[in-house]
Amino acid sequence: MDRRRWRHLARDFDRDVTDTPRNDARGVIRRAVEEAAGQRRDRVLVDLGCGPATLIRRHASLFARAVGVDFADPVIALARKRCARVPQAELHCVDVALAGEQWPRTADVLACMNVVTSTSARKREAVGRALAAVARPGARLLLVVPALESVQHVHACCQTRNYESIAPPRNGLVSRGGDKQKFWTEGELREALERWGFSTPRLDKVSVPWSDEGVAAGDMRGLPGPWDWLAVARRAR
Repeated sequence: MDRRRWRHLARDFDRDVTDTPRNDARGVIRRAVEEAAGQRRDRVLVDLGCGPATLIRRHASLFARAVGVDFADPVIALARKRCARVPQAELHCVDVALAGEQWPRTADVLACMNVVTSTSARKREAVGRALAAVARPGARLLLVVPALESVQHVHACCQTRNYESIAPPRNGLVSRGGDKQKFWTEGELREALERWGFSTPRLDKVSVPWSDEGVAAGDMRGLPGPWDWLAVARRAR
């Protein structure tokens, strides 16, 4: 999503944007953050592409510092307002792809939720390099990306319920919410993380509302819902 549209969405973020941590109905992200934080309280959380800092507001108490980075001024202004009583929060308006220059080897726990979605492979790789640069050796990465397998699943569900549905393109470039984004297969995600210097990930599914796919939830009652991938991996030492 380009900067101008992201700035515009900040005006009514809760209505117009799917906030991944907020919509984590099964608690998959919450458990992953708690596991990564462990019992120590001297660790640093960095959230690249933090949006309104929902993840930081919910979990900052587990860390000594919680650094949020987003590239749109209005979004960071919203995050600062919501984190006014979160002493660990440090919120910055910086291009995520440049974060490695400002916070090298900073994160013990590194979150990145539905940010590596550009239709440009070059831009996706730039974010991947930033993840590697910001993470300390041995740091835990929590990476959420849209799942192409989920789109295929939704298409199959729509066919069973006589919904009109377009088969997902093989290149993984899918329209969601009026914007074309990169959706990832499990294999692509594993290969990318290895290329960026992270361990073989543990994958889980983060629930996505049926409405994000343009489908009424009631019409799909009894069927498994759509999802994003959550990859949990370690930075190589």
